[in-house]
Amino acid sequence: MDIQLDGASLRIEAVVGSEFAEEGGLLVIPPLGIELDDAAVRQLRDVDQR
Repeated sequence: MDIQLDGASLRIEAVVGSEFAEEGGLLVIPPLGIELDDAAVRQLRDVDQR
């Protein structure tokens, strides 16, 4: 997923990929880009509220 902050809006778009991985019998799009943890999400929310 591509997640973008646009003013007061949050845009979430599916990432188009040509390769799939199988996890637990399901086809999934492999992770790309940076990995966000709870602390990073919390920090992004805090910055937006100021």
